[in-house]
Amino acid sequence: MSSYSDWIGAQDLRDASMGLADPALDDRTAALEARKNVLLAESERLDEVLADLAKALKDTRGEGESESGAVKVTVDAQNRVVDIALTPKALRLGSTDRLRTALLDACDAAVADVAEKLHETTGVDADRDVMEAFFEGVPEIKALMPLSVRVPPQAARPDPVDSEEHDG
Repeated sequence: MSSYSDWIGAQDLRDASMGLADPALDDRTAALEARKNVLLAESERLDEVLADLAKALKDTRGEGESESGAVKVTVDAQNRVVDIALTPKALRLGSTDRLRTALLDACDAAVADVAEKLHETTGVDADRDVMEAFFEGVPEIKALMPLSVRVPPQAARPDPVDSEEHDG
């Protein structure tokens, strides 16, 4: 049973006087104590899972490169770019449009790398979102959070600009 309402709904409370003189009071008290212990253990497990997830989200980095190493990008677990490295090869790409494409390709590779590392770290299957998998374990929180917060939409790659405007 995953929630208090599920547990209480499973209890047979017919013919229960629910007072201090109730002969089944000790049994119900013991059942509540057992349920409390189950919930405390589950809470501790979820605290550990959440701490592990928070650490992974804080520490994991993904790296990607393109154009044979001319462009290298590092992203954090939230897919924010934390570093861009351009080698002398990047200056010889021939156009700003080609450099732009190389940067976007390196970012895509870095995002894929960090996602793979998060899946390995958390043990979540590669076809599932790490945060969505966490929220499935806590349905009470999942029910409160809008889908747009749990799974933000991915922005589409912008169309390439006219290279004549930027390459002089």
